[in-house]
Amino acid sequence: MPSSLPTRKSSARWNHFHSALQLAVQRSAHKWSYADFAECFPLYCEEDKNGSMAAYNHIADYIEAQSLRDFESLFEQYNLQENLDAFHQIINEAKQRKAANNAGKDVWREDLEPVGLVCARTVPDLEAEVKRLRETVSAAEETNKRLGEELKENADAIQVADARSAALLDKLDEVLEAWRAAVENTEIQDWTLQTAEGQQV
Repeated sequence: MPSSLPTRKSSARWNHFHSALQLAVQRSAHKWSYADFAECFPLYCEEDKNGSMAAYNHIADYIEAQSLRDFESLFEQYNLQENLDAFHQIINEAKQRKAANNAGKDVWREDLEPVGLVCARTVPDLEAEVKRLRETVSAAEETNKRLGEELKENADAIQVADARSAALLDKLDEVLEAWRAAVENTEIQDWTLQTAEGQQV
């Protein structure tokens, strides 16, 4: 079975796993012996022993080859060799640090509680996210405050404009009333009558 990463140097862990898997597939494909095959097809095996033996071997070889192809496809899908080689390297580096008595940061110990480990990893990320959200809220509040001030200024300007319009309308009403008082009703009626007579003529 070809390696999923042929250009990459394989780790000993991958090589052992790969060899063990090939052996397991080979044994499982041939676990069904020719005697078992003969029990299922007794007449065929009696009449054509060579042909039945060839058929049995062909079936076993096909099962083995197909199983290896399926495994290879699975390895490529999940990058198994690359991940197993990385895992092997991590283990070797940890062994080297342990031999040199250099534990370093983020090293697992038996006395560590899972809650503490999770908090140590997640709390800094959560605090950073809280800080980011606070900055976003603060910026939004500043924007809202500025927009509120602009809205108030616009509302005040509209009130001033409405007051001026109302004052102008009041002035116009006063002028109209003054004009009506200055012109007597009789003069207007005479003028209206004369205009109507002139149109009739």
